[in-house]
Amino acid sequence: AKRQEELKSAETTFQSVRSVAGQTDDYRMYMGQVNYWLGKYDEGRQLFDELLESNQRSPQVLLSVASMIRSVGRAQEARSLMEEAYESATDVSLRFSAAASRAALNTGTDDQITWLERSNPEDDRIKAGLMAARGNVALQSGDADAARQFYRDSIAAYNRMPSNPSTLNNSGLVCFRLYGLTGGQADFDEGLSRLEKAIELLPTDSTIRKNTAELLLSAVFNDTIKESF
Repeated sequence: AKRQEELKSAETTFQSVRSVAGQTDDYRMYMGQVNYWLGKYDEGRQLFDELLESNQRSPQVLLSVASMIRSVGRAQEARSLMEEAYESATDVSLRFSAAASRAALNTGTDDQITWLERSNPEDDRIKAGLMAARGNVALQSGDADAARQFYRDSIAAYNRMPSNPSTLNNSGLVCFRLYGLTGGQADFDEGLSRLEKAIELLPTDSTIRKNTAELLLSAVFNDTIKESF
């Protein structure tokens, strides 16, 4: 309720200066997002469309609007804009950026791989995500040997990246996938260590804490099942 009141207040404030700011990109971007948060999708989309048209639907602005729309939960609209940015971009780095954004908003493993393969092949973040996704596909198809190697390649790519909550969380999850295949205590300990470090760096992140709790519970359950046979 408080969030809704704040958004209504922001809407009122910006509406009061519309005669001055109504034709600026910043106004359209901000008010478009506020309208989306308030559930006024038609009004918000109109402002975003005006912003895109005034900038000749440039890839940069397409990605900025896509990011805004994604943040308010409109995934399919965001995907369409990211794909348009990818198709229209002539700059290679911008195409890579559009592909990476689209990969992050994937609809499944195959879709994720498609867009990661269109991203910068020299970026360790892309390599890590791609290897992990390929590992998942290999595991689903029953090729445990290939899955193990893909997961190890993914972890190696993460090890080359700066240590932060995101990389620690993501690489920790891959370590646990590897542990699920190897049963090795070292893989389990490494995954747990990374997740614990991620929590230390960002203790308020509910996703990281949830990942850690779920994986520990799963490990305890699996160990209990093994001991019963």
